[in-house]
Amino acid sequence: MSKGIRFADRAEPTEVHVSFRRWRAQIRPEEVPIVHQSDLLSLLADHPMASVRAALADNPNLPMTVRSKLKHDPDPDVRAAVAQSPHTSKAVLRQLASDPDVDVRLAVASNPNAPPNALSHLATDVETVIAVLVARHPTVTPEVLERLSCHEAVAVRITVARHPMTTDHVLRRLADDEALEVAIAVCLREVLSDSIMDHLVHHADADVESLARRAQFRHSVAAQLAE
Repeated sequence: MSKGIRFADRAEPTEVHVSFRRWRAQIRPEEVPIVHQSDLLSLLADHPMASVRAALADNPNLPMTVRSKLKHDPDPDVRAAVAQSPHTSKAVLRQLASDPDVDVRLAVASNPNAPPNALSHLATDVETVIAVLVARHPTVTPEVLERLSCHEAVAVRITVARHPMTTDHVLRRLADDEALEVAIAVCLREVLSDSIMDHLVHHADADVESLARRAQFRHSVAAQLAE
């Protein structure tokens, strides 16, 4: 069995070690260069590994100049990281909403801080999934929701029907949508005006009418309990 190395068995410091200690002892604190965090982050923005550059995007202390530089990074994963970061400015998010890479645009549409002008631009995106994300966004405007209510994809119209900011004018049209799934989505809303409810209970489709009557009953009970 091998024995552990005892302290007494350790070699004495070599001349190199002694020289290094003497050199370190001679250095004065004011002679040591100070590396600021912002300088280090700026250097990392040029790191050859895209994963390192992408990790910078989530740093709340990242200088705006560095973040603006990363939005033009040749790697789409880095730009997507900037687009999904909660620390990215609305101006940068609007620019990234026009990015040629779909993952970058998806990241913008998923960012809760995406500004209205970015969402308005993304509402015209060719990718249906991006239109769904815009229609689901908490700060999307009623005007954009109205535009999306005419989207060719049923999934987009269903998402519009569920959004609390969708106006009665749009809900009335969606209640008569050719896709029954859209009308059903209107019936299942937590809040419905009396005019929309009355319209749904007279729907041409028996299933939608039945669902609307049950929803009308639930709303009536909830209103009585709230009194």
